[in-house]
Parts: sequence; C-alpha cells; structure tokens
Amino acid sequence: MQDLYIKEERMHLALYRKYRPRTFAEVISQPHITVTLQNQIKAGQIAHAYLFMGSRGTGKTSCAKILAKAVNCTDTRDGNPCLVCESCKTADTSPDVREMDAASNRRIEDVREILEEVNYLPNELKYKVYIIDEVHMLTTEAFNALLKTLEEPPRHVVFMLATTEVHKVPATILSRCQRYDFNRINAEESAASLVAVSQKEGITLDNDAAMLISRLSDGGMRDALSLLDVAVAEAAVNGGAITQTVVRDCAGIAGKEHIFAITDAIAARDGKTALSITAGLYAKSKDPSRLIDELLQHFRNLMIIKLMPGDFSLIAALPEEYEDYNRQAALFTIDDLLNNLDKLEDCLRIKGRKVEAEICLMRMCIVSAAREHLTVPKAATPVAVPAPTPAPIPVPVTPVYEEAMPPPPTHYAEPPPMQTVQEPPPTMAQPPIPPPQVFANVNPDFPEWGAIVERLGAFEASMLEEASVGVSGDNIVVSGGDVLALFFENRNNVTAIENAAREVTGRDYKAVFNEAASQEPPPQESQTVQELPHQVTKISQFLLDVKTSGIKIKTM
Repeated sequence: MQDLYIKEERMHLALYRKYRPRTFAEVISQPHITVTLQNQIKAGQIAHAYLFMGSRGTGKTSCAKILAKAVNCTDTRDGNPCLVCESCKTADTSPDVREMDAASNRRIEDVREILEEVNYLPNELKYKVYIIDEVHMLTTEAFNALLKTLEEPPRHVVFMLATTEVHKVPATILSRCQRYDFNRINAEESAASLVAVSQKEGITLDNDAAMLISRLSDGGMRDALSLLDVAVAEAAVNGGAITQTVVRDCAGIAGKEHIFAITDAIAARDGKTALSITAGLYAKSKDPSRLIDELLQHFRNLMIIKLMPGDFSLIAALPEEYEDYNRQAALFTIDDLLNNLDKLEDCLRIKGRKVEAEICLMRMCIVSAAREHLTVPKAATPVAVPAPTPAPIPVPVTPVYEEAMPPPPTHYAEPPPMQTVQEPPPTMAQPPIPPPQVFANVNPDFPEWGAIVERLGAFEASMLEEASVGVSGDNIVVSGGDVLALFFENRNNVTAIENAAREVTGRDYKAVFNEAASQEPPPQESQTVQELPHQVTKISQFLLDVKTSGIKIKTM
C-alpha cells in the first residue's frame, strides 16, 4: 500500500493543470471579463447565473472556478480570492461547489438531481455553486426543466454555465444569464506565459519556439501548454533546449522553408518539385492534412500582404520571414491567390490524405498554367496609313482594316444564289449514330442512393455529389453536366456504382447516364475572345482550362 502512495506522488502532473490560473490576475487576454467580475465581487453584486462562452482553452472553466472561490471567500483582495482562508482551501473539494460535465450528464434526470439539491442550504460555504461545463450538450427536456430554477433560484445558489457553441443554447436560457464572451488568447501573451512557465520548470525555451507553439495552439492556452509538455519530453531525450525544430517534430508539421519552397514551385508551375517536396515530408511522417492547412494559412498571409503592402500586423510571422513573404506575394495576382485558397479549402473539406493533397497541388500548378493561355487578346489596332501625297484635288483616305477583322458593311445586298456542289459519293458507308438514351418516366425517390455513395471511393463520391438520381425499372438514372458524362465513359466507374448498388439493395441495377437531361446549349464562340460560362462547377472549370491549354484528356 505504501508503494502505491509513492507511485502516486511521483506521477507527472500535466502543465495545464499545474499552472491553471488561481486568481483573475493570472487569466490572460480576457481583461474585459476579469475586471467586470472583480468589480462585482468588490461591490457585492453577485448575479444568480453566468454564461461563459468561447473557444477551447480560453479560460472559461478557470474563471468559473475562480469566481466560485471569490463569492465564498471571507477575505477577498481586490475582487480576487485570498487563497488562504478556509473557504478558499476547501472550495475545490467542498460538496457546495459542484462541477458537472453536460456532455456525459445531459439527461433530464441529471438536471432533476440538481433541482432537488438547490432547496437545501449550503453545508460549509456561503453559496452553493453549480458549474455546468459544455452546457449546450443538454437535451431539450433538460433545458426546459432548468428554466424556472435558473430564472428565480434560491438566494444561496449561483449557476455558472460554460459552452463552446453558444448557438446551440436556447434563447430562453441566454436571456436568464449574464453572458461573457471569451476571446482567443493573444499569441504574444501566450508566448510570454509559456516562457514564464518554462523558467519555473527549469526548461530552456527559445522565444521563436514559444511563438510557434502559440501559433499552433490557435488561441487556446491549454493546447499550448500540452504541446509544451510534449516538447519538454522530446528535448529531454535529445538533451537540448526546445527550439522550433523540436516543436515541429512534436507537432508533425513542416518547416517554413518547405512551405516557401512548395509555394515557389506552384508559382513556377513546377508540379514535379511540389510533389517531390510533399513526398519527402510524407516520408518523415508529416501529416498531409496539416501540410494543406499550413499552405492555406500561408496563402492567406500572401493575400493579406498583397492587399496591405508592408503591414505585417495581421499575420503571425517572424521578422526574418518578411522578405520572403514580400517576394512571394509579388509572384501572384489576387485572383491567383483566391483560386488557390479555394482549392486548399476543398482539399481540407474532404479530409485531405496524401493522394488528395497531391491532386490539390497539381491543380494549383496545372490550372494556373492553363490560365496563362486564356488571356484575352487585345483589340486589333488600326493599321497606320501614311499621309497621301498632296494633289490638286484632295482624295479622302479610306482606313485599312486587318484581314482578321473586316470592316462592317454599311448595307446588306441580296445574297447570291446558292450553287449546288456535287460531292463525290463516300467510298464506305458511315455507321448510323445510335440515338441517345432517354428515360422519360424516372422516379426521383431512391432512398438507398446515400448508402450507395458511401460505399464508393472519395473520387467517385465527389463526382456524384451534385448529380440528380432516380430509378427507372432496373436502371439507376444519373443526370448531370458534361463532366459527369466523361465520368460515365469510364466503364470502371459504372461498374463500381453497380457493385455498390448490389451490396446495398441486393438487386442487379444498371447505372446509366441520362444524356437527354444533361444536354446544354452550345456556348457562343467569338473569333477573338473565348468566353467562359458564368456558372460552372470547379471541376468543369478545371477540365475546360486543361482542354484550352492543349492538354489531352484520356478516358480509360
């Protein structure tokens, strides 16, 4: 038994638990909340219900625990709990301060248990405090049961609700609470706090590494301390200080030099280099989704610099990186940056794996190269005509037009009679063109289609996402645009749909493409400018750009 106590004492305590704020003064980046709560404590104006909302790791639960001690403290100091009185010492373990996780205690029975307790006076402290974390997870019945008590609770009860998704909390609950919105932790303040913690722990933490941890935590102090905890263990194994390299290895992210190199390859339309760098990062266990996320953040920074030259206040970057940012921002136009951001967002939306990441990079290289061939030609400049030789009688000079653009006629004459040209008969009869498949009676009600799509691969599912589907006898009729027609030309794609349908329904369906429903009027073409359709999907745009650039598409 004694050995168990010894092991428990030696158990490591996570840094985010060890350095949780104990007073309002230790809470960072939330002065608009801490000052207000301190003033309420000093004035004795304690509300009966508080609602703390904000993203994870911003101090919601910490402020609730500090406030629970402050309202029961017998000797508050400038609105903060003294931490030395008996109430402050027992608040964490007292039955009068109850913390409930609504994610696992969300039923109406759990709320009824609280409603039965509120009628009794506190056992040890001045107030009974109920801290309900992730309150948005409560069921509708549980919220309804809490309404009346939350509106008029006993004078010795204080409710403190915390949530990360305030839009899921009913308006009737919001109107009965004092609402406090927590901001994301400032990167500079988070880095300074990490340096202070590392000094207390006797850890050597590089300032740049602290800033990188703050940027990766995305405004959450708990995530930042957790990543620092992992970096401490990594540095202890390597016997050195915590640097940016150590943090990148722990987080599984690519260094900035790789991000700049991939961006240079995209700007140079060099898909081979972009894929080589990505393959090298993947071999080092770098997460493709994290790489795409970093590229998304990087192109966002380039867009900000493009719109606000010389102003780096809105991006998280080191001073030595400013020159590279300015250089790369000059390589792209605003349209290029926005198009690349769209492609990166699409890749993240489908949980980008290695294949999706490579396809995304190729699209960013190839489509950008194709757009160079879609530049609109300038209008033809009239040919300069030398001045006519002086003559006794002035002769008006008729402007000369290029052959590509003849002058418009002033009047239209009667067309000459058409001459019939007798063509030689063909040497071999052409086979008749089969009529397109038309399905007139198509039942759009096909509830099994969702389960069929789930059994397909990511590519097939994405192609069928916007298709119209129905059933006609033993045929699954799919209607869509020209891109979907190309998709159905590949027999492997059709076989995959039919196999998935057989697994879901137990019937042998035949997947067919309804050509008549997908016909579109041919686009109007001009002699000099090729106009693109106004409403096309991104895949259609991609195929159109590739075809225009002269790249052939081969269907298997």
